[in-house]
This record gives sequence, structure tokens and C-alpha cells, in this order.
Amino acid sequence: MATFIKLPIVYRALLVSLGIPLVSLRVQAAAEIRPPNVTSVTNETPVEIRVVISEVHPTGSNSTYAADWFEVTNVGTTAVDISGWTVDDNSNGTGKIALRGVSSIPAGESVVFCEGAADASTDLVIFSNFAMAWFGRPTLPVGFLIGSYGGAGIGLSSSADALNIFDSSGQRLTGLSFGAATLGVTFDNWAGIGRATLPLPTISTVSVAGVHGAYLSANGLQMGSPGITANSGAPAGTFAAWLAAKGYVSTGIDTDSDGDGLVDRLEYFFNQNPNSANDHGHMPHMLSAGGTQQLDFTRLTRGSGTLELSSDLLSWTKAITGLDYTEVSSVVNGDETAVSYNLLGSGPSAPGGSAAYLTANISAPAGATLAGIRVVNEGLVGVGRISGENVDSFGETQGAASGLAISDWAWDGSRFTGKFNVLPDRGYNSGAIFSNYAARLHRVDFSFSPYYGAGPVAQNQILPSYVSSTKFTYQDGAKVKFTTGLNPTATSQLMGQTVGTVTAANGPGGAQESLLSFDAEAVYLFADGSGYVSDEYGAYIARFNPLKQITGMTQLPEAARPHNPSTTLNFNATSTPTNGRRNNQGLEGLSVTPDGTRLFAMLQSATVQDTNGSQQQTRNHARLFIYDVAGDNRETPVLIGEYVVKLPQIDLDGNGSGLDGTAAQSEIIAIGNSSFLMLPRDGNGLGKGTAAPITFKSVQLVDFVSATNILGLYDGIGQQVSPGGTLLAGVSAAATAEVINLRDINQLAKFGFNLNPNNTLAADSNTLNEKLEGMALVPDLSTPQANDFFLFIANDNDFQASDVKMLNASGNFMAGPIDGRLNVGVTNDAVFYAYRITIDTGAKKFFRFSVK
Repeated sequence: MATFIKLPIVYRALLVSLGIPLVSLRVQAAAEIRPPNVTSVTNETPVEIRVVISEVHPTGSNSTYAADWFEVTNVGTTAVDISGWTVDDNSNGTGKIALRGVSSIPAGESVVFCEGAADASTDLVIFSNFAMAWFGRPTLPVGFLIGSYGGAGIGLSSSADALNIFDSSGQRLTGLSFGAATLGVTFDNWAGIGRATLPLPTISTVSVAGVHGAYLSANGLQMGSPGITANSGAPAGTFAAWLAAKGYVSTGIDTDSDGDGLVDRLEYFFNQNPNSANDHGHMPHMLSAGGTQQLDFTRLTRGSGTLELSSDLLSWTKAITGLDYTEVSSVVNGDETAVSYNLLGSGPSAPGGSAAYLTANISAPAGATLAGIRVVNEGLVGVGRISGENVDSFGETQGAASGLAISDWAWDGSRFTGKFNVLPDRGYNSGAIFSNYAARLHRVDFSFSPYYGAGPVAQNQILPSYVSSTKFTYQDGAKVKFTTGLNPTATSQLMGQTVGTVTAANGPGGAQESLLSFDAEAVYLFADGSGYVSDEYGAYIARFNPLKQITGMTQLPEAARPHNPSTTLNFNATSTPTNGRRNNQGLEGLSVTPDGTRLFAMLQSATVQDTNGSQQQTRNHARLFIYDVAGDNRETPVLIGEYVVKLPQIDLDGNGSGLDGTAAQSEIIAIGNSSFLMLPRDGNGLGKGTAAPITFKSVQLVDFVSATNILGLYDGIGQQVSPGGTLLAGVSAAATAEVINLRDINQLAKFGFNLNPNNTLAADSNTLNEKLEGMALVPDLSTPQANDFFLFIANDNDFQASDVKMLNASGNFMAGPIDGRLNVGVTNDAVFYAYRITIDTGAKKFFRFSVK
């Protein structure tokens, strides 16, 4: 359990820190939180800040589980011995009852205590009933800590009550009070840390199923999150020592004259009477508004403050408008102003739509948030390149990246180092001319020193150095073979699958063999060097071992496989299939979730049958496939989900004349079990060979937790989920939001890039690349924050060099010289871009309003 993150049931509408609901009083730089009602701590006996009552569930009249329960969390860094601890309600010590069944709470863990009989005779039944109520089975998850209490004199009221925890000496450690129990309500407290003398706030917040760790009980009536835990990061040491270190003082209007738990200064700020107890009507409070949490409060017009957020209750940052919240209203009425904020991403993601761009995208997004997942765009911080003229260790033109993975990532205190594992695609081709190019990985060592200045600056933050290349191989009967980039003109059986093949030389000067045609587009590497690589011809997923030997092939459902005629598999990429994946629009995106249990694979755009003929703007409903790859399933992935992702629709020439294109996706990176980053783009830029303007290139956050799982519903040959390009009624697409605008000229100009504006200039080597296709995500190891990352993006240059060197079907080098450059005289280099981003997953978000 200690490896999990504590997921609060909802954004804490009344987030309390040392007794102050949601609001933190900032009077001086060193004092971020000012506890009320504390005038002196020198004569108090210190109490370690170690445990907190994190949730209480009184039975009430609507309970799924017919007994009270509460949850205690150890927020310290060492285990807590709770032997001899007792619990009481609002009697506050006069009717204490022993806690039993658990003697120690590990650091960061929680334990649920259920009401039972006076002794332990019924505990097993109680625990089984609890498990059935919340998990739909009579047994609890492995590692779930549960205990009990029982006897006369205690009962958590359905109207209003309190809960207090005492140590073995009888000293009260923590407690809270709460209001009426109602259907779907839990009471969350993160305030009762420390001293018994602190006032206990009243807290009641409503859960939303599927958000912030909350889930419905088995019968669908109540919500909660019992036992999902980890270290909250609360301050270590004693309360007195913590106050002294922070320099807190409590005098004058920082007293609590009416004893209601709020210092007078706060009540003045929120335009309340500090001498009237329980006058909290203007304090910040949360309500649900159209599926989003809304924060409302009234403050003095002449006052000022800042909305802040945190993932751990310790480090606070200013909330970003448009990313974390939007202002719904701010109504001034003389001395007071009524404010409403929408807290973005605080509810389940709404069904996704297709963003439409009639003109070039000029946004400068701060980031995006969906369903509590928050990604902040910190900007472009580095660039590097390798000449497109380079050849690899096999003597063939090196090319660039259709896929990208980073290994051996490290930080030495002054710079980062690592290895780019670069996946080029099928090799050079022009029209009907294809190359006998074996799929391979290039090893490119690099160092990285991010640049955070305003620029302009040279493109030398990323210093890549090509090392070697390794070709993928596979076993076909008794023979070891390479793949080929030649167009598949036949089909064969391989590893129990029907695949596209062509007869060609098996390597330089090799014998003519039936070879697997493979247009490699995306790659994922595990720590041992094994992984997955996806294909565009057949839309397969190939599993390979650390030696880069392909050991298995996973096929998509028939609806995504190319057929021509309608029921015959045909992988030829020069003739349009009747149904299935579009030509050159196969499995462009592939990734594995951070926990290693799920494989995401996504088509570049909609299938043929899900599009309205030649109307390019209607190929925006791309299919996403989710595979279980946990344990033994890593070798033979099991399909468990299928979803629709709506891609952006664009005007290809950006002149506002009408939507006539789709920004097809070129790569994905999984950041959670239902979320990923996606790279949709147009086909314009350096390498296109035309004067078409660069209209749209973007990194987007995608969340499919609220999308419809269509697995098995539209998977037969030619079956449609968006006939004529219109998504079927009742099918909800994944939610999407833009994180980075890759054509943001202000970011690009820092490193000398241009967009060839208005096509007035010829494209040069610093024009933004046409095919941004590779992405890799690594942590920023130079900071203590675990949510800081670098997102590397690389281009596919289609081997556009002045003298392309590539094998032909006979296994010989194609007659040259071959000038593969489409932009006359401009070699298309392999370019690496590095963006800095912050990613908060798991809905670890807390809000406060910092009063100045």
C-alpha cells in the first residue's frame, strides 16, 4: 500500500491547514500558514505531527455498509505504534473505546476502523461485509489495513458529531467535528494534525465518482476511498519546532476573538463579523456546477489574494488562469466583491470534440488539465541536430526519427546525458520507388544542457553523437530474416498471423526471400532493452527481445486491418483499401503506461470506412487500442479496450476558406492508465517541398476515462463507428486539450527557427520540420520535484539528403547519386527539440486562497 498515492475524494473545498479552512493567511514571506488561537507555544508539551483522521463515514439512514467507519492516516516518515490507542466521539474522552486489530501504521499508510461489537467476536463478519459493500467481494485487497472498535458510549451521529483519537497515555492526538450524514457524502479532514488545543473545523465535501480516487460502493449508492494511501508529506518533527522554524506569531487581529476557529484577520478579509461565532457564509466553499467544481466566496473589494494549488500540501504554486481555473464572475457591491471560480479538471472529462482551425494555430497554451491530470507547458528549452547527410553503420543514409525512446538517462550535477534510440521508418521512397530498407534502431548518445533564457541562442543545448545501428530480425522457419521497407505485394503466414510480404534480398547481397514488409513508426523500450515496435503497412505490433529479435506479432481487430476487395486482406500501400487502415495511416502511435501494465496503440487517423470518401476533414475519428501487458501478457498482449479520439480538423492552407483536412496524430506517450500525450500535426513545413503554410502542430493531453469502450462493437470487417465521418450517437470520444503549440513562433524564435511566414521566403534548414513524429519523456533529475519532466520531440526527415544511399530489392545500393531533397538545396536534418513540462497525475490537487 505504501507505494500508492493518497487520492483525496474531492478537491478539498475547505482545505484546512492547522485549523484554517482552505485559506492560508500570508502576512510575511516566512509565514505562509498562520494557525489560529495560538498565543504561546513555549509551555506546551510538543506533540509529533504524525497522524490525521483522513475520512469519516457516519452511518446515517442511507448507508451501503450498515456500520460507522473512519480512516486514520500516518503522515509521518516512520511507522506509528498505535497499541493502546482509543477513540471517542464528541464526549471527548469520557467514553473512550480501544482500537483493535492493527497495532502499527506504516509511514504513509492508512487504516480503516469499522464499528463492531464490544469484543472481536464479529470482526471477521464486519470486515467481510465492508469488503462486499465497497469492493463487491467478501475479501479485501492485499495489503488493505482494517481494524475495529466497539462498545457502549460511542456512535457517530447522522446529524452532527465529532471523532477524537487518543494515544496510550490518554492524550488526545487529533480529531474533527462533522455535520449530517447524507447519501454520497464523506467527511474529509486534513486539519487535525498535532495539538489537542487547536480548534476542530467542520468539514463536509461531496464525492464525485471516478474523480480524485473516489469510487462507488458495490451497490452504486455511496462513494469513498478507504485505504488508498501514501505519505502526504506533512512536516516532520514537533508542532512547536515547526512553528518556531516558520517564525509564526499570533497577536492582535490574528487572534480568534469569537472562538470559531478563524482568526479575525481572515474574517475581516472575507467580510464577516469576527465577533459572531459560526458566521462563515462568505468563506470559500465548493459546489458542483455542470460536472466541474466551483469555488465561491465573498471578500473585501480593497483586499487582495491569490488562488494557489499544491500536490502535497507543502509546496504551493500560483494557480494559472485558463489551466487551473477560470473566473466565472466577480461582482463588486461596494466594499465587498462576490467571486466564483471554476476549477478546471475537477470533474470527469466531458466527451471530446474535434477542435477546428480555419487559420493557423497561434495559441500559446499554459498547459492543460483533464480529470485532475495537469500538464504545464514550461516552454522550449533546447535544440540539437544531426546532419541529414550522415550514413549509418551499414552504409545507408541515417535518416531521422519516426519513433524515439531514451535510455540511460542521467544527471551529473551540471548536465544531463542519455541515449536516443532512434527509429527511422521504411527507408527512402519516391512515388512507386521503395527501398529494401530493414527496420532498425540507431543509437545516438547525447548530452543536454537546458536553456531557460529569452534568446536568441545557438542550437547547441542538445549535443547528439551517432554511435551505431541494430537491425531487427525475425525467425521464419529455419531462417533468420531482416524486414524490408518494400511495398508488400503478397501475404504470408508468420508467427501464426497473416502479414504483408514481398520477395527481395535478405540483407545486402542476400538470397531472394519472402520478407516481412515493415514500415516502423513507433517504439517502446523496457529497461532490459526489449520492447514493442509498431507498423504502418499492416498495422501490427511487434514484440522484440533485448537482441532486437522479433518474437511475436499482435494484430488489430479486423475493422482496422486493410482489405481489398472488401473481405480479403491486402497490405499493398499503393492502392487504396476498401476498408481498414488508410494507406500510410497505420499504427503511428504506441506507448506503455508508467506502471508497465497497459499498452496503448493508436491509428494515425480514421479507418477508410469511418471517413466520408475523400473529405479529408472527416478522417478525424481515430481508433485507440488498449492492451493488457502485465506479467505473461507482455509477450502476448490481450486487447481490453478500444476508444475513439477526435483529431483536430484544419484548413490545409490556413486561409479560412473551410475545413478540408485533419491533423493526423504521429506519436503518443502514456502518462497514466487512461491518459496520454498525443502529437497531431499537419503535413506542411521543411520537407514538404511545397509552399503550403504551416498551420497546425501540437502536443495534446488526452483522457479517455469517460469515453465509450467500443471493444467488440464495431470491430468486424468494414464495421463503422463513424459512418460518413459522423460519430455514432451514444459513443463518447476521449477528451483532448492542447498542452503545447509546436508552431509557437515566440518559442521557436529563441532558437532561430522560422515558419516561413506567408510563404514569402524559401524554406531553409531552420524552417520548422514537416514531420514531427518522435516523442520521449524523461524526468528532470536536477530538481527534487518528481513531477518535472523534459519532453523530447524529433522529426522524420524522409531521408532527404543530397546523395541518398539505400539498398534495392536485389540487395545492392540503388544507383546514385540520388538527391532526395524536396526543398531544393536544403538538406532535412534530424532535429531534436526539448520542452520542459510539469505533469501532475492522480488528481493530487489541493487549493487554497492566500490572503495578502
